[in-house]
Amino acid sequence: MVTNTFLQLLQPSATSAPSSSDLDIVVLDGGLGTTLRDTFKRNCEGDLWSSRLLAEDPDVIKQAHLAFFEAGAEIVLTCTYQAFIGGFVHQKFTEEEARGYMNKAVDLAAEARDEYVNGDKYDKATSKKLAVGLSLGSYGAILCNGEEFTGAYPESEQSVAYLKEFHLDRLRVFLPSFPRIDFIAFETTPLANEVIAIRQAMTELSSLSISVAGGGDIPFWIGLTCPAGEWADKGGAKAARESLWEGPGRLPDGVALNCTETSVLASIIPHLAPSSSSESKPNKPTLILYPNYNTAYMNETDNAASYWDTFDKGSKPARLTGPEWASQLISIASEANSSGSWASKIICGGCCGTQPDEISELRKLADGGR
Repeated sequence: MVTNTFLQLLQPSATSAPSSSDLDIVVLDGGLGTTLRDTFKRNCEGDLWSSRLLAEDPDVIKQAHLAFFEAGAEIVLTCTYQAFIGGFVHQKFTEEEARGYMNKAVDLAAEARDEYVNGDKYDKATSKKLAVGLSLGSYGAILCNGEEFTGAYPESEQSVAYLKEFHLDRLRVFLPSFPRIDFIAFETTPLANEVIAIRQAMTELSSLSISVAGGGDIPFWIGLTCPAGEWADKGGAKAARESLWEGPGRLPDGVALNCTETSVLASIIPHLAPSSSSESKPNKPTLILYPNYNTAYMNETDNAASYWDTFDKGSKPARLTGPEWASQLISIASEANSSGSWASKIICGGCCGTQPDEISELRKLADGGR
């Protein structure tokens, strides 16, 4: 019997017809950091990004989680994307305080879920499962200069061994919170070595026999970011597929594309599924799509020229309305579903710039309101 809430969400619907053309969407939340900044008007600047609010204003984080649940999200990610011990220490907190704030983020998401389920806006007749995922940005995210998009890590910090220890050390910080999380979302990964490192870190984590929500190994996905449709790793699509599915290391339960323009998703997705000749021959993985909304990281040849484009300067991607963005995302998910390469349910949500209003539009379409 499947007891992990995240895995329950991904179970095929009993009422679903067997046709591969049927699209079953699980709705993820939107961009938490940009929502805290733009909707709740909080300052998220600095090394910790939105995680600074764990110390400054934790209640507003729970409010943001609640807003996404109320908009129709079935999954929320914790406010920990850029949270790391060194970032808090740099802000004059002790290591003990840093650990407390990082684990507090899981409490806030779980409390928001409980408040929503016990409130008037939750449809108790549906008994819909709601999951909390631990958000962990790539090593590049803690370098705080766009390296999660460029992959321009210091040469001495690019090896699988180095990156595995980084991820394993950070995972250990969250061990006290593992009984309250349903899965782990590794996000905006720019390098093949880091994908391999994450898989190996999760193998070691599994060997610790840690108690997690529902028991068993905790599910996880690995998210890649492809600004303008290109992955930063020089190996390109071939390296992405091989690092995800070949060689030693635990296989991810899902593959995500996040912090990427919606318009380029369709060209990337086919390169990420396991190949028919894959030695590991995994079960069909879950596909997770959470692109940006009207914003993108433009990685120019000269790294100093990189910048965030909000699509209001006559840039190539046209600005979309919320319904247009949601419709485009559903269409891309439907095309991916028809390929037969992915599990029966696809997770869709948003990244930077995506607020509860956009998730509400996505919810409507996921429920059949085309």
